[in-house]
Amino acid sequence: MLTNIFTKSLRDRWTSTAIGMAITGVFLVMAMAAYQSIDVSVYTDLPEGIRSVMGIPDNAEPATLAYNIVLGMICALTLSGLTLGMGASSVAGEERDGTIGLLLGNPRSRRSLLVAKAGALAVLATAGAGITLGASYLAPAILDVDIGMANLVAVTVHLLFNALAWGAVTGNRSLAAAATAGVMVGCYFERW
Repeated sequence: MLTNIFTKSLRDRWTSTAIGMAITGVFLVMAMAAYQSIDVSVYTDLPEGIRSVMGIPDNAEPATLAYNIVLGMICALTLSGLTLGMGASSVAGEERDGTIGLLLGNPRSRRSLLVAKAGALAVLATAGAGITLGASYLAPAILDVDIGMANLVAVTVHLLFNALAWGAVTGNRSLAAAATAGVMVGCYFERW
C-alpha cells in the first residue's frame, strides 16, 4: 500500500477517468462530423419553447448542436457517473476490500482519510473536465468547423461542478451509488 492515500486513490482511478473522457471526446468528433452535414433549420424552425427545453439557441450552428448533445448529455452523464462511482467506493471500497481498518489504524484521523479521498476525486474530476475541454477545442479544429458563440470553458466548469456534486461518499457503496444515480437521472429527466 502506498504511504499517501491521496496518491493511491489517484493511481487506482485515473485510467477509468482518462478512458471514459477520451471516449466522449471521440463521440464529440463523430457528432460534430454528423451535424456538419445536416440542415440545422430542422432544429431552428422548432417552436421557441421546445428549443428552450432542448437548449438550442435561435442562431444554432452545427457545432452548437453537437456540443449540446455530447457535452450536455453524454459527457455530463459520463463524468458524473465516474465521480459517483469514485465517491461511492472511496470509503466503502476500503471497507469492502478489508483495508479500512488498516487505514484507520494508522495515526490518521477519519477526517484526513476523507479529505485525501475527496481531494483525489476532485483532481480526477478536474482532469476529466480538462480532457473534455481539450476535446471540445480539438474536434472543431480537426473538422474545420466554426464553434460560433459557444463558451466552452463555462460549459466545462458547469460539467465539473455538476460531476463533483454527484461524488457522494458513504459507507454503503450500493446505497450511495443507487441513490445518487437515481437523483442524477431524475434531475436529467425533470428538464424534459
